[in-house]
Amino acid sequence: SLFRQGEPIVLQRESKQVDDFFAVRVVHKGRRIGYVPKPHSVTIAARLDSGVPLHGMVTSIADSTCCVEIAVF
Repeated sequence: SLFRQGEPIVLQRESKQVDDFFAVRVVHKGRRIGYVPKPHSVTIAARLDSGVPLHGMVTSIADSTCCVEIAVF
């Protein structure tokens, strides 16, 4: 697997996503692994834009659906 439970992730604003003004990409070891879902991206984008540092980690991985859950703190 590309990542494991407990590994850190980085949240970064994505300015090139024209279909989602509040897009936040999820980065693991320098590679984009996806985006924060839209229902949550507005709040996280606002915090990132205001300079609040947010950290996260992989909390669970569902191999059958290629779904990764993260915790943001």
